[in-house]
Amino acid sequence: MRLHEADPAQLDADLRAVRDQRRRSQPSGFSVGSTFTNPPDDSAGRLLDAAGLKSRRVGGAEVSPLHANFIINHGDATARDVYDLMRLMQDSVYAHAGVWLVPEVQLVGRWGPDELGALAAPPPTIGPEEPRMVSISYPRSPDLATPPASSVGPGPGGR
Repeated sequence: MRLHEADPAQLDADLRAVRDQRRRSQPSGFSVGSTFTNPPDDSAGRLLDAAGLKSRRVGGAEVSPLHANFIINHGDATARDVYDLMRLMQDSVYAHAGVWLVPEVQLVGRWGPDELGALAAPPPTIGPEEPRMVSISYPRSPDLATPPASSVGPGPGGR
């Protein structure tokens, strides 16, 4: 990496422009951050918006009305709310566009392998191009093994 001298005023102006753009395009406040990675040649935010998910809520968690790839916590969202909203987002985009969104965030807490697996891959398909939507209920077991380190929350029930 090479560094070079630059005009401090120009650097300040460039930094200000980046901050202003971020304020216009990303929500402020408590959020999960960028929830899903961008699929090749597309944008997770565009796919989520096209599926009509902006402002969709589960409990205290909401898909940002400003940028659909951000989940906002309005102060009372639980880790379960965020997880359930993420699954709703994935299933909706998969049904709408046939694209499975891969989480960029990692879950912390006591999540079971079925819950983590459900985020990792789309549901099985019936035919070559016909996705099957499934409803899965997840057990809330306090004896699950210690989960991997991550950033979403303490897991079901705030444990």
